[in-house]
Amino acid sequence: SKAVKSVMKNGINVYASQETFDAQGVTDDQAEWHANTLDGIDVGDGTRYAILNLDSFDVLPFKVQHDVPCLGFVIREKATGEYLLFATDFFCLEQRFPYLFSIVALACSYDKDVLQRRVDEKTIDESLAKRLLFSHPSKQWLMGYLQDHVDLSKCRALYLLHCSAGNLNKEATRKEIQEEFYIDTY
Repeated sequence: SKAVKSVMKNGINVYASQETFDAQGVTDDQAEWHANTLDGIDVGDGTRYAILNLDSFDVLPFKVQHDVPCLGFVIREKATGEYLLFATDFFCLEQRFPYLFSIVALACSYDKDVLQRRVDEKTIDESLAKRLLFSHPSKQWLMGYLQDHVDLSKCRALYLLHCSAGNLNKEATRKEIQEEFYIDTY
């Protein structure tokens, strides 16, 4: 979000929450540079966002819990009617969506056991480890969320995003999730 002004000055449309524009100091006169505030419909948490109709896609933003304002997205391809669930910067999602997702792409930033081992071995600063706990999702959280909150009956692919190389064995996690859900995992 730090480059939002220069991106807009270069003629690229930016879609963001008003909080993001405010945090980056985008003024009303600068907003004419291609700023598109996402507001309009209530997504169940008292916040209102618009469904964007972008050529062949409909995009529904939703608020996520993070240490700074962030959004996740439900994206529907109009031609196929398929849905994608996408979110990277969050530590927890509470939403249950009424969609059968074809693709789920969510952050899986660390494994709690690996993180604890690194704290014990003093190979990671304890304050950084604590920040991860309250700003990004663990492998354990992700598996629980997929199990309890997402209907995966039509899902053909799971993508693990925002993986921390030192705090997660991505290949072992990919295999574990693929074996648990019987869905190709990348």
